[in-house]
Amino acid sequence: MKNIITIIVVVSSLIFAQKKDTLMQYNLGEIEVTARKGNQLNSVEISQKEFQMQNSFSAFDALQFSPGVYASVSGKNEAQLSIRGFDQRQISVMIDGAPVYIPYDGSFDLNAIQLAGFNKISISKNVSSILYGPNSMGGSINLISEYPVKNFSAKVNYQKGSSQNLNIGFNGILSAFYFNAAFGYHKSNGFALPSSFSAAANEDGERRENSGYDSKASMLKLGTKIFDFLDVAFAYNHIDNEKDVPVNIYTINPRYWRYSDWNKSLANLMFNSVISSNFTIRGNIFYDKYTNVLDSYDDATFTTQTKKYAFHSTYDDYSYGLNLSSYISSEILPLTKIIFLYKRDSHKEQSNYGQPYKKFEAEIFTIGVEEEFSIVDNFKIVAGISYDKMNPLFAENSLLRPASSSLHGNLGLNFNLNENFLVYMIASKKSRFPTLKEFYSELLGSNKPNSDLAPEQSYNYEAGASTAFLDFYVAVSFFFSEVKDLIQIVSLGDNIRQYQNINKAALKGTEVELKYKFSVFNAALNYTYLSAKNITEDAELPNRPEHVLNLLLNKNYDFGFEWNTEASFISNQYSFDSDSRELKRLPDYLIIGLRIAQKFFSDYKFYFRINNITDKYYETEYGFPQPGRAYFVGILAEW
Repeated sequence: MKNIITIIVVVSSLIFAQKKDTLMQYNLGEIEVTARKGNQLNSVEISQKEFQMQNSFSAFDALQFSPGVYASVSGKNEAQLSIRGFDQRQISVMIDGAPVYIPYDGSFDLNAIQLAGFNKISISKNVSSILYGPNSMGGSINLISEYPVKNFSAKVNYQKGSSQNLNIGFNGILSAFYFNAAFGYHKSNGFALPSSFSAAANEDGERRENSGYDSKASMLKLGTKIFDFLDVAFAYNHIDNEKDVPVNIYTINPRYWRYSDWNKSLANLMFNSVISSNFTIRGNIFYDKYTNVLDSYDDATFTTQTKKYAFHSTYDDYSYGLNLSSYISSEILPLTKIIFLYKRDSHKEQSNYGQPYKKFEAEIFTIGVEEEFSIVDNFKIVAGISYDKMNPLFAENSLLRPASSSLHGNLGLNFNLNENFLVYMIASKKSRFPTLKEFYSELLGSNKPNSDLAPEQSYNYEAGASTAFLDFYVAVSFFFSEVKDLIQIVSLGDNIRQYQNINKAALKGTEVELKYKFSVFNAALNYTYLSAKNITEDAELPNRPEHVLNLLLNKNYDFGFEWNTEASFISNQYSFDSDSRELKRLPDYLIIGLRIAQKFFSDYKFYFRINNITDKYYETEYGFPQPGRAYFVGILAEW
């Protein structure tokens, strides 16, 4: 800890050491990888304009139509994503560059992040730069808050239908200071099932039992450019949720769960300092707090907790850390990036009323360097190497696991044949450390400890190209990842289980994206083919569809009318039956949404939306049906 404080002091002194006339164009919270900017499928941005067209109120809503991404809802009613076959535990989720995933199990409910106050979402896939830090084996998702460009602007979006949604945001510039404030409120009493649904063991149909939620989110960011060489801001994000957990409709052992409390807060100090014309420092210092209360009830009345499987579980977690990156340019080495990342996680839980709290702590740090240079014009090379280390610090009533470390690297080649035609190849090695849950699973009941549990390792390769001419854009990529030491829970007999590094997996496929401006509408199509195999057991990896096809059409007219539609086709995916632990193939499905809108008085827009127009029955996880046809009306006002 003394070393960390020393680093902060040194960085602070450097930040204020020298003045420069112009501030580098960079939004706080972004993680910039210069050579990779451009039309590459391994790095995708979703704009605020796209949020609005799709009526996206949460991060999960906004991410559903991106190439290489598959959106699903888990059995714990958590909205999660996989990127090119890597699941949520293997993906780093960040807000303005600060990691916010749950330290205990590596998960995060992307429905909890409301988009009020955010400007864009950046998706970096599994061949990403070392700048994204540890546990980003499958890539990263970074939500970037709005950066004011006018003296004052405001936005209000209200939507009513099967749920109520309200987003309010305003931001502005006051002399050398700026601010961004936002509030979001989402509420639902539960969603309607498709009319074709037939009553099952744990669901009678019509409105999905125990599927409601009540979510509030707020954000405040204050920043200053009082020194023209320094941009610094402090942001506070808070999420306050209550949510139900629908029951698996097929299982003979139903879980009657509700989160009466699900809260997350993030305090984030961001800075970007241009020390000189060839030296820049960027980073975050953050503190993250997470609490939840999960109640398991006796039955579907959700009134009593007397049976053996009933409980009242409480989590009380926090994390803190810093991300530092320096950018150095010289005549010999055009751009050198040096990083230091540190994060300390603390998890405290009470399994039931009256039981003692258990506490677990660990820390992770990363050091690395990445070089970016050109051999000839239009040919760029990015090469990086980093070292990650995880130190378990405290484990209640258990032996500390030994420290674990991993060496990472990446190499990227980018060739611009001309300003509209890019060809690239990338290779990287990544890892994911075991979560606290995996490390100390013996304290969860009938599990056996494994002191030899090692990090998961992935070796990733990608080649791709993109071109744009006239009103046409096309991009294609081919990717392959070999994943070793996959962590999986294994039955040892006599109701004893253990987390082990037993599996090897291969994730390979292709992504294609096409965009064209027709005279009658604009069109965007993306397709992902994914082969996700558990090589050790010669089986499919669950919840990773082989085919994902998205089609988006839109058109704006001079008189203020606009329409857009989205269609997603998902095919050939498998999911576990929670009773038998057998893989079940889920039915293929096509989901279509439509929105029409009319602008009034330049500042107001009224719209009508239908989701799942055909009222299609579908599941993203076995036993958990998703919403049927849903109608919404709304108004968006911007000043």
